[in-house]
Amino acid sequence: MCGRKLLHGGRHFLLAFVLALCAFCSASVSAQESMPESSGAVYQLSESEKQQLLAILQTLADKYKAAMMSLSESQAMLTALKNQAQITEQQYQDSQANLTSLQTAWEGLKKELETSRQQVAELQSDKTTLTNDLASLRASLQDLQAKFQVSELALTTLQADYQQLQEVYKAQTESYNQLKTSFSDYQKSVQAQKSKSLILEIILALVAAGWGLDAIGVF
Repeated sequence: MCGRKLLHGGRHFLLAFVLALCAFCSASVSAQESMPESSGAVYQLSESEKQQLLAILQTLADKYKAAMMSLSESQAMLTALKNQAQITEQQYQDSQANLTSLQTAWEGLKKELETSRQQVAELQSDKTTLTNDLASLRASLQDLQAKFQVSELALTTLQADYQQLQEVYKAQTESYNQLKTSFSDYQKSVQAQKSKSLILEIILALVAAGWGLDAIGVF
C-alpha cells in the first residue's frame, strides 16, 4: 500500500513537471506573441527565464529522484514485509499447531487430574476406613491386654493353688502309705488273733469232747 502511494506520488511529480513546463512555455509564447514584431525576439527565452526553468526542472527532477528512491525503498520494504508476512503466516500456522498440541495435552492433563482427584478421594476414604479400623484394633488390643493381665493373674493364682495341691497330695500320699502300712500290720494282727481264737476254740471243743491233754499237746 505504501509503495503504491509513493508510485502515485512520483507520477504526480512527473505530471506536475510536464504541466509546469507546458505552462511556462505557453506563458513565454503568449508573451512573445503579445510583443511588437519590431522587437525582433522570435520565440527566444531570456536568460532569467532559462534559469527559472532550469531551477524548476532541477527541483522537479530532485523530487522525482527522491520519489523514485522512496519508491525503490518502499518496494524493498514491501518485499521484506511480504517475506515477513510469509514468515509470520508460517509462525502463525506453527503457533496454531502448537496450540492444538497444547490443547490436546491440556485435555489429557485434565483427564489425569480428574483421575488423580478420584484416586485421592478414594485414598482419603481408605484412610478414613483404615483409621477407624486402627482405632478398633487399638481398642481390641487394649481389651486383650486387660484380659491377658487378668488371665496372667489367674494363672499365677492357679499355679499357687496347684503348688499347694501338690503339697497336700504329697502329704496325703505319705499319710495314705502310712495308713496302708498300718492297715497291713493291723490285718496281720487280726489274722494272728483269728488264728489264736480258732485254735482256742478247737481246744475247747476237743476238751468238751473228752479229749485228753495229750491230744491237745498236738497243737
